[in-house]
Amino acid sequence: MSESRGRRRGHNEGSITPPEKNHGKWKYTITVGVGADGKQKRRSVSAKTKRELMEKANRLRIECGKQSATDKDMTFSDLVKLYMSIKAQEIAASTMKLYNIAIYTLFKGLLPFKVSRITSDMINEILIKGKEQGLATSTIKNYKNKIGAIFNFAVDRDIISKSPMKGTLKQKIERRTLMVLPTEDQVKEMLKRAKEFDDKARKGTRPIYPILLLEVATGLRMGELLALTKADIQGNKIRINKQVTSTGDVKAPKTQSAYRTIAVSQKVLDKVLTYATGSERIFGNCRSLSIDYRFSKFVKENTDILPENFHFHDLRHFHATQLLLKGIGVQNVSRRLGHADVAITLKYYSNYLPQEDERAAELFDML
Repeated sequence: MSESRGRRRGHNEGSITPPEKNHGKWKYTITVGVGADGKQKRRSVSAKTKRELMEKANRLRIECGKQSATDKDMTFSDLVKLYMSIKAQEIAASTMKLYNIAIYTLFKGLLPFKVSRITSDMINEILIKGKEQGLATSTIKNYKNKIGAIFNFAVDRDIISKSPMKGTLKQKIERRTLMVLPTEDQVKEMLKRAKEFDDKARKGTRPIYPILLLEVATGLRMGELLALTKADIQGNKIRINKQVTSTGDVKAPKTQSAYRTIAVSQKVLDKVLTYATGSERIFGNCRSLSIDYRFSKFVKENTDILPENFHFHDLRHFHATQLLLKGIGVQNVSRRLGHADVAITLKYYSNYLPQEDERAAELFDML
């Protein structure tokens, strides 16, 4: 074959034109059909390197429904790139971030493997490892669903005949019927150990102590806590008007009642602000998933002082019940928590006031 012509490949594999014949770039061309005028319709892509060209060629062939033998040898990394490039127009940017988080947090080890060689046993091993690392069951399930969508895409495109997600471990999420509430002494010891935990952490790791301290003192939702900026603090008041999503994006609160201003102990604020970063946000540009991971690790190392099955959100419950137990009115507690209705506050916390029930019974001792 003459060097002046594009190198012809097998059926449905298209042709490649070398850089010296295409203005310094590799070019791939494939016939995608015949037009109404009887002429062949072609599509092409160009790239600086042959490797980049083949990645683009793989995507183009699958987009055009032109499967080839090389597609069967596609790596999971190539599949992810293909999926992302095609779905970018259909899926929100925040959802695309979640896919990347799922892949690089838990499934990064699959990237170099050929898609056709990935098995359910390999995926099960990764799921078990994620649990051992302290990832919440709900988080693992979410990540698994994202990866499952990518493999289903591969099946639909005839890259593989069957998804390796079939036969993998199911992530059973146990719904807790009771709140897990620590005692005041447990919370004090938790904060003390959080300082020690931070001291032992790698340099540059986000300290967990100021986050836990402010959570105990405010009962904010994690997203609200992480979204706080220095401008949101005026004296001993904190203004809540935004939240950080699991992907790290800053968005407006979901409900109108979530917009609020609450008073906070000046002593607590002074301590927290000594840890403030140089960025606008007090706790830097961290997201809830990274804090969840750090907190899970902390809890595992301190099971002797914390209740079983203890989660970060339980500190919000601790804050609310402590206020009610110490005589703060339910209306004010509801407003501090950002509940849309006092009924929501009562639904969650009315059963955690045994002293009130005993006192109510004593009122009728005169009978």
